[in-house]
Amino acid sequence: MVPRTARAMALLAVLLMVAVPATSFGSLAWGNGSSTSVEFTDFGLHDITCDIALRTATYTSPELLTWMTDWYIRNETDYGYSFDGDNDWTGPTSTDNINAYTDDPDSYWKDWDNHTLYLHPRNGWDPAEGDAARRVSQLYNQTVDHIYGWLMNWSVRYDTDQHYAAYYGGLMAHYLMDITQFGHTDWTRLDHSNPPDHDPQGATYHSYYEARTWTDNALRHAHMDLMSNPLPDVERVSDPAQVVRELAEFVNGRHGPDVQFDDIDLNTVTLGSTYVLMLETFVANWDSGVTFKGARGYDPNLWNLTQENLVAGMWNLTNLWTSAYLDAQEMFEKDAADIVIERVDIWPGEGVYEGQGVTLDIFIANRGSTPTGTFEMALFIDDEMIEVLTLNNDLQPGESSNLGGDLWVAVAG
Repeated sequence: MVPRTARAMALLAVLLMVAVPATSFGSLAWGNGSSTSVEFTDFGLHDITCDIALRTATYTSPELLTWMTDWYIRNETDYGYSFDGDNDWTGPTSTDNINAYTDDPDSYWKDWDNHTLYLHPRNGWDPAEGDAARRVSQLYNQTVDHIYGWLMNWSVRYDTDQHYAAYYGGLMAHYLMDITQFGHTDWTRLDHSNPPDHDPQGATYHSYYEARTWTDNALRHAHMDLMSNPLPDVERVSDPAQVVRELAEFVNGRHGPDVQFDDIDLNTVTLGSTYVLMLETFVANWDSGVTFKGARGYDPNLWNLTQENLVAGMWNLTNLWTSAYLDAQEMFEKDAADIVIERVDIWPGEGVYEGQGVTLDIFIANRGSTPTGTFEMALFIDDEMIEVLTLNNDLQPGESSNLGGDLWVAVAG
């Protein structure tokens, strides 16, 4: 999916170093933040985009995202494995929360094949095109399964299933947003070569673009730009893998047909038009010292192109999150117990005087597909709750029961 309209939002600068043949990996990237940053300690663009996407979607669809927002703490994150089962039933901590989960693919899982989706693979590559689509689809299904488990457990806050659902939703954010970096949608020797003149960190153009050029000043601009613009309305997702593929196609080639590119290793390769435009722009800007909003290598056009990618990624992320809940809810409605009140008998039904005893019989039934287990029933009179009954009737599907025989005292009115 791509947004129906281009939005002027902020930039993306992303993520970790791409997995390619004969390419080494950095253990720290601005995509996840830096421990040495004063203003954005371990809070990089993976955290920023997840944070703003979640809060934006919550404005319009809060009921669909409780399973995530219960595990959200604003501006809290870490670097390293973040899921702690000891926090089941107690809630999020500064190192176990939605934003903290977004770095785990880099800091813990390190499954580099899942961070890319090369649209023009070449013979001899393993994997030929990357597995981001498969990984996002896998995490989506795991998220749905745990939301379903949480719903079946009466949506108890902080339970184990809700915790896992939030974790997988946070992981999903990383793999999807990796694809908003054009260098994760195709591979060239130029992108993965070191600048010949200005190479202060001994890194590649790819690494500078997505990580090493990012100062606190650049992150501040990106954060402010993102905060000032809304995302498009959420849409239902039917195929998570296709969402990733369509996002990659948007990032890689929305400026026209594929082009033939003469790489620096003298090979001519097929690439997407947007990939070539962004790569050549960044390389030229980096080599000539062009800086925009605190990020060397960027100019206004590249900044805008990158933020268009980010908008598309964040929008698709909110679509995946909300759709995961809707999928789980449909499963829950099909499988869950469904307690209905068949009738209520009051005796005597008429001619009652104030202070007289009245017998109340309540007949209930389970119209759902699973046993009810223990449940609670609230009794209301004139919209005022007067009693909550804890019921141990484990009604099987199709079974009925009479709760009755309760004696009440009639009052005037």
